[in-house]
Amino acid sequence: AGWITGGASGQQDVHLDNNHLNIYYPVTGVGQNGGYYTESIAQQPMGSAAKLVNLTVVLEKDPGNGNGFNVNINKNGVVVATATVKSSGGNSIPLASTWTGSVTFATGDKIDIGVTGVNNPGGGSLSWRMTFSQ
Repeated sequence: AGWITGGASGQQDVHLDNNHLNIYYPVTGVGQNGGYYTESIAQQPMGSAAKLVNLTVVLEKDPGNGNGFNVNINKNGVVVATATVKSSGGNSIPLASTWTGSVTFATGDKIDIGVTGVNNPGGGSLSWRMTFSQ
């Protein structure tokens, strides 16, 4: 099994607003501060075939009580896995949520992280860890 980690690591907020309900990140890191509003910029090709078996998302900065994020793994532009993480107040941070399942990727498939808000989060910072097997 192999790991991929990425995200803002508490340094950069997720920037969602009424004009940008989705934001995208490369799986291996943040890229542009706050992510990208265009998915194709964040997409990366898989270097080899692999099976995604785990996605853990960590909410590192409080977006407000009851607020949070859906963090999606996108394969060729389609959501194939989602982990939802919601705050229950500042004392609950950091907070982790894990998705387990099985999604197969072929060499050359495009992968990225897509983030949408839950209950209009006021900022917040995320990191993620994915486990792949071959």
